[in-house]
This record gives sequence, C-alpha cells and structure tokens, in this order.
Amino acid sequence: MSEPSMEVAAPAARRSRRPRHTPPLDQTLQTQRNLAIFKQVEIEKRTHEEVAQLHNLRRSRVTQIVKQVRRELAMASADDPQIENHLAQQRLQKGLEKLRLEYALVAAAEAIRREQPWLITNRNGSRQRNGQSEGWSETIRRDKPPSVQLIKTFLRVTRELGQLNEREIESNPVGEKHSQ
Repeated sequence: MSEPSMEVAAPAARRSRRPRHTPPLDQTLQTQRNLAIFKQVEIEKRTHEEVAQLHNLRRSRVTQIVKQVRRELAMASADDPQIENHLAQQRLQKGLEKLRLEYALVAAAEAIRREQPWLITNRNGSRQRNGQSEGWSETIRRDKPPSVQLIKTFLRVTRELGQLNEREIESNPVGEKHSQ
C-alpha cells in the first residue's frame, strides 16, 4: 500500500473503535447514577443486562455497582463483603424499605397525574323512522372524580415513610444541647 492510502485507512479505523474508558463522572453524579442503577435492579427488578444497556455499561460493572451500593447502605465493613453482620443486615433492610416506599410514592403520584379527569362514552346505532333507516351517534363526556384508591395508596405510603423516619430518629437520638 502506498503511504496516502494508509493515512486514509488509519482515521477510519480509529473512528470505528469503541473508546476503552469513558471520562470519570463527577462524584455526586456518579453517586446518583449508582443509586439509580441499584434501584432499577433491586426495586424495579430489572435484570443486570437491561440496566447495563440503559446506562451503556457492561453487565459485570452493573453487578459491581449493585454490590457497592448494597455495602454502602448496610454500612458494612470492608472485611464483611457478604454483609453477614446482623446490624449491617438490619441497616440494609431499613435502607431497602425506605427505597421501596419512595418508589411506591413516586409511582402512586404518577398514576394520579396520568388519570383522566373525565369519562367519555360513545354510543351509536340506527332506527327506522317513517320507513327510512336513520343512523345516530352521540358522545357523552362526564367529569370523573379522582380515584379514591390511588389517593389512599399515596397517603398510606406517605404515612409508612413518616413512621420509618420516626423510627430512624428514635434509634439515633440527638441530645437537647447542641454545641458549635
């Protein structure tokens, strides 16, 4: 091959390659992304492969992130990778409970917003009048009250979240006097 053709082929080869590493994310963005990945796997019950495709990651990286966030929620020590410590397991369960309730609250709020405020009924038919067939059609639009079941679900989840927060406050009391 002549030298000019090598110059043309080299940029094309560079463009077709996938970059090995993406630039590191800001710490807060990475924490938010990792928590979102954890929620999708643990709360929404998506597979690691689905989440990897959504976030443009490898499946093995999603597995690493899920394990890391699980350890962070449990506040487990580095020498307890399987989270076998009883207190760490309790912290993990409480964290998961809070994430599930927050997910349920968001889902209930979205369902309330998506609900149609009216009900539309379409009726049509035909009738014989004076020997002639005549067709008719009518559309009735009625206001519909909001779903009491959705509102009750929203309130129940809100109450459960409040009770969880109260339990957290009771388990970690803060003294009356605060120092600077």
